[in-house]
Amino acid sequence: MAPKAVFNTTTRVMLLGFTAFVAISTYVLIVTHHVKLPTVTYSTTPDHREKIGAEMLHHSLLEDFSKYDVDGDSRLSIHEFANMLKDNQAKAISAQQQAAETQKQIHTVVEAAAKAASDVKAGIIKPGATGTGAGVAGGGSADLDTLDDGEYDDVEEYDLGAVTANDPDDADYEEPDDVWTSGSSTSTSTNGKSKTAGAKTGSKTDVDAEDEQGTTRQAGGADDALARAANDGADQKATAGDDAALDTTATTGAAVAAATANALAAVKAGATGCPDLSRQLVADFARDNTIMLTVADWRIFGSMGINWMKHLAKYGVDYWLVGATCVKTAQFLGHTGKHPCFKFYEDGSHTSTDQYKYGDSHYNAATWRKVVVVSRLVHWGFNVIHSDVDVVWFRDPLPYFLGPVMKNVDMAVSSDLISTSNPVGDDGLEVGMHQHTNFNTGVYFVRATPGGKSLMAGWSSMRSTNFHDNDQVGIYKFIRGRPARMDRRVLVLGMLPGEAEAAKRYEADPDNFTRTSINDPLPVSTEMRLGGLGVHMLLNGYSYFIPKLQLRMNVSSLGIHMTWVPLSKEGKFHRFRDGMLYDDPPEYYDAPDRRYLTADIEAPDAPAGFNTWRETEDMVQVHLKNMPPQLQQMYRAMAVAMVLNRTLIFPTLKCYCFKNWFMSEQCRIPGDKVTQFPLECALDQVFRPKVLYNYPPLNTSRGPQNFTFREYSMLDNSRTPAAVRNGQVLVVPEGEAPGNATGFVQVLSIKPNLRQDALVKALQPIHDAKVIRLRHVMKLFGGFDDAVLKASFEAFADAVTANWCCRDEPYIKKGLARKVKMVMTW
Repeated sequence: MAPKAVFNTTTRVMLLGFTAFVAISTYVLIVTHHVKLPTVTYSTTPDHREKIGAEMLHHSLLEDFSKYDVDGDSRLSIHEFANMLKDNQAKAISAQQQAAETQKQIHTVVEAAAKAASDVKAGIIKPGATGTGAGVAGGGSADLDTLDDGEYDDVEEYDLGAVTANDPDDADYEEPDDVWTSGSSTSTSTNGKSKTAGAKTGSKTDVDAEDEQGTTRQAGGADDALARAANDGADQKATAGDDAALDTTATTGAAVAAATANALAAVKAGATGCPDLSRQLVADFARDNTIMLTVADWRIFGSMGINWMKHLAKYGVDYWLVGATCVKTAQFLGHTGKHPCFKFYEDGSHTSTDQYKYGDSHYNAATWRKVVVVSRLVHWGFNVIHSDVDVVWFRDPLPYFLGPVMKNVDMAVSSDLISTSNPVGDDGLEVGMHQHTNFNTGVYFVRATPGGKSLMAGWSSMRSTNFHDNDQVGIYKFIRGRPARMDRRVLVLGMLPGEAEAAKRYEADPDNFTRTSINDPLPVSTEMRLGGLGVHMLLNGYSYFIPKLQLRMNVSSLGIHMTWVPLSKEGKFHRFRDGMLYDDPPEYYDAPDRRYLTADIEAPDAPAGFNTWRETEDMVQVHLKNMPPQLQQMYRAMAVAMVLNRTLIFPTLKCYCFKNWFMSEQCRIPGDKVTQFPLECALDQVFRPKVLYNYPPLNTSRGPQNFTFREYSMLDNSRTPAAVRNGQVLVVPEGEAPGNATGFVQVLSIKPNLRQDALVKALQPIHDAKVIRLRHVMKLFGGFDDAVLKASFEAFADAVTANWCCRDEPYIKKGLARKVKMVMTW
C-alpha cells in the first residue's frame, strides 16, 4: 500500500495562506492592473503554530515582493506578478515532490522495522539488541543513509563554473555578529555574464556521499583519498558495533516487541536518527549539573564539528550534546558510541531544500530554536554552556564557568570587541561592559538560577514577534530595552511593567506561552545579572591572530570563536589551519607520494614610523603598493608547484593593512591600538579560500591536474613529521647568495630564468626531496612551455585572489574605490 502524503499544521497554513493570497491578488490585479503587498492579521487568540506559520508566510511574501518588484515602485505590474506566480508554482510542485519522497523514505524505514521484527523472531538478532547510533533494531539492519541520499549535497553550491575575478568577496567577510553559512555560495558575474575559471566544470561541484569530510578536499578533489580514509575509520567503528549486536540466539515474543519498538523509535526520530530532547537525555550527559550544547548539520559539522569534538575529547570534555538537523550528523555522532544528539527542527519547517544562509527565514528560525532549547534546559535545572561549532576550546571550560569568576552572574556572554580593558593577568569578566556592547551569542554560559531562568524565558519568548531578527539581534533588543544599572563588572537588568504577570502565565504553561505583538510583556520575574566574557578569555578571529591578546594578557584563555574572519566555512576552516588549531589526520601532513614546494617571498620594508601614522589612507596606499611585488613572486611559486606537480605550502606574505569588511582605522579594526605592521598575512587577507578549496582541475597538454596546497604554518606545526620539516632542499639561481642555509639537507644552484621544461630537467636530481624551498623566485622561473597550462593557470591566478577592503565613506566620496582587487600576474 502506497504511503499517504502527510502535511503538518504549518504546511497546511502556508498552503491555505498562499491560495488565499493568489485569489485576493488576482482580484486586485483585474481591478487595478497592479498588485500591492498584502498584510497578515491575526485573530485575538491565535494558535501558536498557526501564528508562526502565518508570519513565516508573510515573511516569505515580503521577500518575494522585493525580489519581483524590479522597477522598485512598491507595486507588482502584471508581468512582475506573472513571474512571481510562475516561480512559486514551481516551488509548490517541488515541495509536493519532496513531501512524497520523504513519505517513501519513512515507508522504507517502516518496512525495515517489520523486517527487524521478523529477524528477531527468526533468531537472527539478539533480543533487545540495538544499533550503534542509528536507533535501528538488531544492529542497524536498515541503512539510514537511505534517508539522506544527497540531502545536503544539493546545497553545497560551489559554482566554480561561474567564478569571476572581477567581483570577488562581496560578502566574504562577516559582520561583528557571528555570520555563518553552511556552504552555499552565490555565483559572481560581470555585467550579468558568468565566466568560467580554469578547466571546464559543471554549474555545481557535487559533494560526494563518500566524501563528507569535504573540507580536506582541495582544488577539485586532489585530497579526496584523505577524506575517504577518515570516513572509513569511522565506518569501521560503526560496523564493529553492529557486528557485536548480531547473534543467532533464539528469541521470544517479548524480543519481537522490543525490536519492533526500537525500529519504530527510529522512525519517530525522523530524518536525524536522534531521539527527542528530554530531561533524562540531558541528565545522562551532564556533569556537575551542566551541559555543553551546540547545534549543527553535516554541512557544517562535517568540517568544523569533527575538530570541535577532537578538542573537547582532548581535554576530557564529555558533557556535551549536539542538536542534529540531518541523518549524517546523527550517524557520525553515533559512531562515537555515546549517541550524544537530539532532534533539532524548527516547527517542522526544515526541509532538504533549505539553504540555511545567513539572514534567511530558516537561519533566523534555527537561531531562535537554539534559544528555546537552552531555555528549556535551564528551566529543567541545568546550567548551559552554549558553543557554536566554529569554536576551539583550549581547555575544559567547566572549572572556569563554575568557579569564582562567575559566582555573581546569571549569564556570561562573549562579545565582538577586539581589545580588552582588563589589566594584564586579569582573567575575570570584561571591564566596562554596558547595555550597548555588541555581545555575540555564539558562546555564552547561563546558570539555572532564578535570574538565568528569567533571562532565558524572556529572550526565548521574543521568538514569535521578532522572527525577522536572529537570536543575537533579539538579545540586543532584550538588553537595551529595559532599565539597567552597573554593579562593578556586572550589568543588572531590571523588569518592565506587566512582566511579572506574564511570568506567571509562562510558568503555568511554558510551551504554549504566546505574545501577539512586540509590545506584549515578556515573562521576566526578577532582576538578571549579565556579565561579559573577557575578550582575552574567549578570543575571536581578530583578537587571536592580529593583536594576539592571548600572549599579551598573560592568562590561560578558554578558546577561540572564529568570528571576524571570512564568511565561508572554507575561510574559517583555513584560518584554523593557519593557526595550527585544526587536527587533520596524519596523512594530511605526510603521505608516501606527496612532495611539497614553498618559497621565500621578499617583502618591502614598512616606512619609518609607519605604525604611528594617523592618516588611514596613507597607510592603505602603502599596503596597495607593497602587495603587487609579493604577488608577482607568488605567481611564480604557484606556477612552479604546478609544473613540478608538488603541493604548495603557501609562502608567507606581509600585510601592511588589515582587510576588514566595513572600514579600517589606521589600517586596524577601530579600537585596536596595539597591532604592529607589517604582519604575516592570513590566506584570506589576499586569497579567496572558498575558490581555492573548490577550484576544478587546471588544463594541461597532458590532461587535467589539480592545484593542491597547505597552510603557510605547516612546517612550524608539531603535527608535521620531522622527516618533512627537516627534509628541505634549498634552490637558488646562480649568481644569487643563498642566504641562511642552516637546516637544509642540500643547497642547489641552477641557471636563472629557466623555462618550464628546462626547469623540470634542472631539478630532476632533487626529484625525491620532501620539500623544495625556492629563494629569489623572480629569477628562477622563465615561463611556461605548455600553452594550455599557461592559459588555464592565468585564469586560475585571476580567480583566486581577493579584494582588499574597505575604505570608509569619506574616502569613497572623494572618488576612491571602496575595495581594490589584489592582482597576481606574471
